[in-house]
Amino acid sequence: MKNISTVVFFTYNFPSRNDKRITQFIEKGYKVIVYSFVEKSQPQNYSIIRLGNYPRRMSYFKRLYHYSIDIKREVRKFDKQTTLFYFFTLNTAVAVLFTNGIKYVYEESDMLFDRLKAGIGKSLFKNLNLKIIRNSYVTVFTSQGFADYYYGDNVPKNIVLILNKVDERLFTLPKVEKEKTDIKHLRFAFVGNVRYHTLINMAKVITLNFPNFEFHFYGTTYPNMEIEAESLKDINNIFFHGAFKNPIDLPKIYSKIDFIVATYDTTTLNPQYAEPNKIYEAIFFRTPIIVSYNSYLANKVNKLKVGFDVNALKDDEIISKIKGISQVIYDSYVSALNAIPQKEAVSDASVLFERISN
Repeated sequence: MKNISTVVFFTYNFPSRNDKRITQFIEKGYKVIVYSFVEKSQPQNYSIIRLGNYPRRMSYFKRLYHYSIDIKREVRKFDKQTTLFYFFTLNTAVAVLFTNGIKYVYEESDMLFDRLKAGIGKSLFKNLNLKIIRNSYVTVFTSQGFADYYYGDNVPKNIVLILNKVDERLFTLPKVEKEKTDIKHLRFAFVGNVRYHTLINMAKVITLNFPNFEFHFYGTTYPNMEIEAESLKDINNIFFHGAFKNPIDLPKIYSKIDFIVATYDTTTLNPQYAEPNKIYEAIFFRTPIIVSYNSYLANKVNKLKVGFDVNALKDDEIISKIKGISQVIYDSYVSALNAIPQKEAVSDASVLFERISN
């Protein structure tokens, strides 16, 4: 695809990983055009074209239909011979089923079909997802767990793995010295968008049973979790700091916390196989991590010995695990983190650029 000069991105919303990927293409010299269905402040290095606004009260299937119509209309504006189309998640990639003759990259960072209720619809969207992968020029998985789930040891050649690591721009930001850890006054934190009850429960159990400890939330709360999150605001050792700028604010945030909490709800499929960027933030900022049991992420954390896993829905287990944190154990996590070079936690998309340049 050496004749490609323009990359057109379609995204539903704008998690930091999307901005990171777009920036990587810009740095490689590609002209980028970015479309989004969710309003976002304009970045400094590219512009975002807003597509239709379809409210969440509209059924998911109806929204997908409108997304596809909007995307198909925009695709027609570009020369298919010199344009590579890039779709983030199934929300936008469904459009390729109705758009012929384009070369596209599909990036799957969440198995969105898993959010549908069990039945014909869920099975249908899983199969559509596999078809989109099969017909792509390249599919990017952000977790080895996805490849394991779909294909086991027989991963197709058009799939590349780009783990959900931290933005390389972190190396250019001023360093912030990490505050000293006091094992008797530990500070736990979740950094990101709260969308799981398991995170709320962790904060509640830790702070109510260990009044000398603190729990901090950095980021926003999904609409479906706002009522639960609001119930925590009367607990005086829980703190909500609101939205932050990624990656600019991360050094300061991590300088003030002792444990990063990433206890996603592994009773559903996607969190069992996803590899959130929290593990790489933990490595980069030398901060021990707590994750949910029964997950690909738990296996990795335990193998690296950089934290521990817990059933975040069982209060007694949470209490027992938190009680078990000693200075020796904490120091062992930090030592294991220090033994991992920071550069191993930084995003590297070279495998993708090698593939699309051939």
